[in-house]
Amino acid sequence: VTPVEAELLRLLLLVPDQQLRVVDELGPDQLPSTLARELYRAMVFQRAPNDQGVHPPFDSAALLLAVDDETASLARALYAKPGPEPRTLSARQLAYEVTRLLLELEDDQLRERSDFNQSATAEAERSNDTSSIQRLQQERVQINEARRSLDRRRDETRMLARPVAAGSA
Repeated sequence: VTPVEAELLRLLLLVPDQQLRVVDELGPDQLPSTLARELYRAMVFQRAPNDQGVHPPFDSAALLLAVDDETASLARALYAKPGPEPRTLSARQLAYEVTRLLLELEDDQLRERSDFNQSATAEAERSNDTSSIQRLQQERVQINEARRSLDRRRDETRMLARPVAAGSA
């Protein structure tokens, strides 16, 4: 489990009010590690709306019973992990922290895609496969555009998180 995954999952376990927001932005299969995906998927499943569209409250005990031993161990470790207490953060601070973690996950995915693209491009160049080279170059352009978009959203998030000085508005 990556540090960003662990931080996000810990926040979601300790502040379940954020789970529904994250579910809207992050699919269960978008986490890099299998164990983190399993824990997140169990949270998503537990919070799924009923036939009337009502999301049930989060039940940590039921979550631990619904997952395998390894996933339950991860959840217990995240509950016990020392660190800042997210339940003491304001709504604005929580929103910023969740957004920051989601952007970090997206950055990790883009970095992984970029590394794969770079390796595939080198292989295509060694085999002189011009159609693959062109396709990979187009993908590289898309990756770079996604990275610029991510950087803009990261900058906007940082600007929104800054406290406004008294008298300036």
